Amino acid sequence: MNSRVIGKCLEGTASSVSFATVDVKDPSAFLAFHTSGGAGTGSVKIVGVTNTGFIDRLYSESKNELYGTQSLDVTSYWTATRCAVSAINGSTNLPFSKGIGYYQVSGSLTAAGTGQIPTVNARYQDNNYLPADVDKTNVFSLYVKQYEVEAFAASSCKLALFNLDGDNAATRQHSIRFNFPTYGGAPELATEGDAITAMSFSSIQSVGNGWYRLAVGIKPSDFLTGSPENEQDNDRLLATYYLGTDNDPDSWLGLRMYVTQPQAEYFDTVPSIPSTYYPVFTTDKYNFDILPVVYEDSSLAANSNTGSTIVAYPHYQIKIENLSTTDANIKTYLVHNANAK
Repeated sequence: MNSRVIGKCLEGTASSVSFATVDVKDPSAFLAFHTSGGAGTGSVKIVGVTNTGFIDRLYSESKNELYGTQSLDVTSYWTATRCAVSAINGSTNLPFSKGIGYYQVSGSLTAAGTGQIPTVNARYQDNNYLPADVDKTNVFSLYVKQYEVEAFAASSCKLALFNLDGDNAATRQHSIRFNFPTYGGAPELATEGDAITAMSFSSIQSVGNGWYRLAVGIKPSDFLTGSPENEQDNDRLLATYYLGTDNDPDSWLGLRMYVTQPQAEYFDTVPSIPSTYYPVFTTDKYNFDILPVVYEDSSLAANSNTGSTIVAYPHYQIKIENLSTTDANIKTYLVHNANAK
């Protein structure tokens, strides 16, 4: 395998910050940390940086506009109403990606606001919204799976692009609801009640092991002529996942569903399915302290070697500090995957 130094903190140096670009052909990148000489400890922190958009043909020219939301962290990038979101780490890769993490959304029995449907809203960089593009098809997709205990498994969910700037408050929502008519069976497009609201199309894709990728979208022609009226370019769209139905929101309290890997993107035409999932962190690559942490170790011992496999995000920053190891050398290496194709 080949490798290169991407960050180093020499003797007597307080800290060092480096910017690295991962070889996106690698399914993963390995970071090696080498400390030589001295005593005490040093530290290293790796943070995700940016989504550069159409960066590589390997990703089918996908561009996930949901900055930071692959974490589904309700304390930072998402807000949850009348529901709880908890992280789960599986023992094997998901059938559709090399990740093992996903999330459980459950209706809360104690949350305030009786009569409100449980929702999870995506938040965005800076202004908290996804700019609409009235010249392209706007698409929101999400992977879902029913909870494994039937008595607690939600049988309905909805994906929406909510327009915060629509003229008519009553018709600002573009949404489609999906039902699981049979427990353990495939979801279907719902047609009754609150099932479809000003949405152009949807898709359902089986991706294995009970997981389905659901997608909803708004075509330019519908976006400009349908309700809400007078929608404009750069209107603020809020990508939203609903657990259940507007018609009977209280019936979904206490029920659960698994979700992961949300993506919002723009297309020139109407896609049959969303493009390959592409995770992002944030557009703010200049503020190290607020970027999501990929890996951190504050106890690098003198005369030691360690390392960690990092998923192949295209860019990230490396920060290393000597701390009390003032007479040691600390280096961070990016080691390329020898099996990359």
